[in-house]
Amino acid sequence: MSASAESTESSSVSPFQIITTIGVLKPFIEEALTIVDEAKIFVDENSLEIREADPANVGMVDVSLDTNIFEQYNGESHQDLVLGIDFKQFDQILNQGNYDDKVRLLLDPETKKLTVTINDSLDFTMGLLDPDSIRTSPDLPDLDLKGRAEIHGSEFNRAVRAADMVSDHVEIGISSPEEEFFFYSEGDTDDMCLELSDGDEGIEAISGGDDELSSLYSLEYLKDFKANVKGEDNLSLRLGNDFPAKINVEKADNESLDVTYMLAPRIEA
Repeated sequence: MSASAESTESSSVSPFQIITTIGVLKPFIEEALTIVDEAKIFVDENSLEIREADPANVGMVDVSLDTNIFEQYNGESHQDLVLGIDFKQFDQILNQGNYDDKVRLLLDPETKKLTVTINDSLDFTMGLLDPDSIRTSPDLPDLDLKGRAEIHGSEFNRAVRAADMVSDHVEIGISSPEEEFFFYSEGDTDDMCLELSDGDEGIEAISGGDDELSSLYSLEYLKDFKANVKGEDNLSLRLGNDFPAKINVEKADNESLDVTYMLAPRIEA
C-alpha cells in the first residue's frame, strides 16, 4: 500500500468519541480513584477498562464499563487505543455538571488532547498523559481461593465501620465447620467481632474448606473500597488463608459497571 493510500485510510477513521451522561461515566472514574490518581483507560469494541494497583501493590481495582449504555461510541475503530488520564482532574471536570447532564468526549488525534463537553455548552480540553509514563497495569492473579461469601453491601459497610472504631486492620474469614463468615478487629484496649451465618439477613451464601480460612487486611484500603459500595449492592468475597481477598461488586443501580477489588493480606510477624 502506498503512503498516500495509508494516509487516506487513516483520515477516513473518525476520531474517538463518546456521548453519554455524567451519571454513567462518573462512577467508572471514581472506582479508579480508590487506588490511583492517574491510570490508563483501555479502549475495546464493547467496553472501557481500567486495571491498576496502588504504588505499594497492596490494593488493586479492575473496572470495566459496558459501552452499550452509551448514546454514541466508536471504540470498534480504536481497539488498540490507550488513554493516559489524570483522574482527579477528570473527576473535577465531571463535577461541573449534574448526574443527568450529557457529556461528550472527543479525542484530537493530532494534539493528543481530550475535549470534554458538558450539555453542549461547557468545554474543557485535557492534555493526556503518555501511557508509557504510567505504571504497567497488572494482571489479575489466578488464585485458588476456597472461601466464598455472598454479602450485601450494607453488611460489608457496617463491618468496615465497626472495625475502624477499634483498630487499623481487620481479620476476615470463614470458620469451620460452622461456616460462619466473620470480621474480627482487635485494638489496644477494645475489640470487635461480627459473625454472620448462611441464612442471616445480608448473607446469601457461605462456603469454605475443611479448615478455618482467615487473613488480616488493612482497613485503610477497605475504607476506600467502601466509599463506592452502596447498601443495595451485592458483594462476592473470595478468601484464602493469609491470601489476598478478591471482592466482586454487583452494582444494584448500574449493571453496565463490573468492579473487582483485590487486597493483599497484612502479614503479622
